[in-house]
Amino acid sequence: MRLRSMTHGPIVVWTKRDNQNALAHPITGPLATSTIAKIRLGIQMEDTTGDLTATIGIRYSTDGDSWGTVTQIGSLSKVADGSAFEQAFASLPGTQEIFCQIVVLAKNTSNSALEQAKVSLRIETRDC
Repeated sequence: MRLRSMTHGPIVVWTKRDNQNALAHPITGPLATSTIAKIRLGIQMEDTTGDLTATIGIRYSTDGDSWGTVTQIGSLSKVADGSAFEQAFASLPGTQEIFCQIVVLAKNTSNSALEQAKVSLRIETRDC
């Protein structure tokens, strides 16, 4: 079993002005799904402007260039400055392709103003 730990960010994420859909902000490049059997995530948010919820998503690609629909991964969610970490490793969700990309999903909860924050992720993967 090989364990890898990666830290990405901080990146600035922002929302739409409405609270209908989250915006996806890529935080990794293409990752080979063949090397990821399980994943565990951590999220840190800072300098938030207010009514923003940040969650983590994943999307898949056959070529590392064209990406499919984003699916939320794990149960982590941040609504204020601070950190949260998952306790257990989980399998990758959805129909896997050759590559995956981890994204931060930023959703507005005020339904009026654009919101933003700085977000960092800790991504740990196991190959079995």
